[in-house]
Amino acid sequence: MNFTKRSHQRPIVWLAPFLIALLNACSTISVYDQFAYANATSLKVDTLNLISAATESYDSHAKEVADLTVRLEKAYEYDRGRALNEKSVQLWEILLVTKPDNPNSGVYQRFIAQWKTEGRLSATTVALKKSTVSRDFDKIIALESGKTKS
Repeated sequence: MNFTKRSHQRPIVWLAPFLIALLNACSTISVYDQFAYANATSLKVDTLNLISAATESYDSHAKEVADLTVRLEKAYEYDRGRALNEKSVQLWEILLVTKPDNPNSGVYQRFIAQWKTEGRLSATTVALKKSTVSRDFDKIIALESGKTKS
């Protein structure tokens, strides 16, 4: 035994598992969630299909709008309830939460309000809105699919 070696100079291998656990606890983003991913992809398709119908009368699609809006809000609330999921929540808010000081917020809500007010929308407007909503859903989907699988 080497009595000249001080105890603080010995390797602290026993500390490694604690450091790994600490680093994992400091994660800044949630892990991948299959339900959230499947829900987002399904809602993207349903939302784009509904937007395509906006060249027709809003009144003839009001029930579909109400049903889809509830499903979108449920997905948003699901992601809000997940720990370390702030980035996903921010992306959902761009799509669903209209903020008066941010004209890029509430893309879906603003679209529905415009459709309801105007009664029906031009094919050009519909194509533009589909592109914007598709892009916003793609961000949500890409973020979820890029998360660490547990």
